Amino acid sequence: MSHWNYCTKYIQQYEYYMKRASVLFHIFAGCLLFIAGCGSNVPLKGKVSYSDDGSPVTMGSIYFVSSGHMARSQLNSDGTFVVGSLRERDGLPKGTYLVYLQDTSPVVGTTPSGDPIYQRLVDAKYECETTSGITVEVPAPKGRIEIVVDRHVSKNNKAASTPSD
Repeated sequence: MSHWNYCTKYIQQYEYYMKRASVLFHIFAGCLLFIAGCGSNVPLKGKVSYSDDGSPVTMGSIYFVSSGHMARSQLNSDGTFVVGSLRERDGLPKGTYLVYLQDTSPVVGTTPSGDPIYQRLVDAKYECETTSGITVEVPAPKGRIEIVVDRHVSKNNKAASTPSD
């Protein structure tokens, strides 16, 4: 084999492996960018309070739902929360979220059969993302949101506050 044929063959092999390495590098870089983009959460803190007097909602959980993503946080006794999605307190990916509350009703007694009796504190519409009417855009200004909800009004209280004709 002549020197020229040997060099040509070597150059062809070198070009083949470099093209292959370049393709693998671009695939690897693309995967890294995809993973980095998917994992870039924005920290989010907030507070839930009542609309009538501004006092905090002192118990329960707050949920954030978007297409393909859900996150939650436990409410602290002062109504504050820090959102976590994959891990506790790790924030949310950028986007628009529907918000709802759960477990805001304390147990106030038990039935004769031992089942718990709950006292509803927050209006029932806030227990589902489709009825709560709360939407949050992430990132939020300064990474904080304030959510204001209505108290539950029992039928007895509602009837008592309605003027009689």
